[in-house]
Amino acid sequence: MTKKYFGTDGIRGPINSKNINGDMFFKFGLASGTYFKSQKKKNK
Repeated sequence: MTKKYFGTDGIRGPINSKNINGDMFFKFGLASGTYFKSQKKKNK
């Protein structure tokens, strides 16, 4: 059985399709980094 879906925490769908591709994961990483960096500043 091969896995054709990536799915954790709401990111679901066929890999390398229109919406779930490397560019989407890159943007997700940038957004996550921005969010967690702002949270770190608020906690000081």
